[in-house]
Amino acid sequence: MRVMAVTLLFHIRDKGVVKKLVYDNAGRKVSEEKFNDIKNVVLENTNARLPTGLYSNITLYVIDGNVDATRNNAILVVKKSK
Repeated sequence: MRVMAVTLLFHIRDKGVVKKLVYDNAGRKVSEEKFNDIKNVVLENTNARLPTGLYSNITLYVIDGNVDATRNNAILVVKKSK
């Protein structure tokens, strides 16, 4: 049985914070990461529905599967996990 993960990225633009939450197919939270001082989010080679929500100063990205997030100065680069 293959476990399908869903990744949620919340970019709170006015505070420069990105929260990455990963959930399994049963809806359980698998992991959580927080990145501070982020100006932009770049998505590379991901199955993303972008942006899913844009509410005031918060952008929500819903990405199928797990992703790796790497900080490059004030840019968060998000790539598909290998």
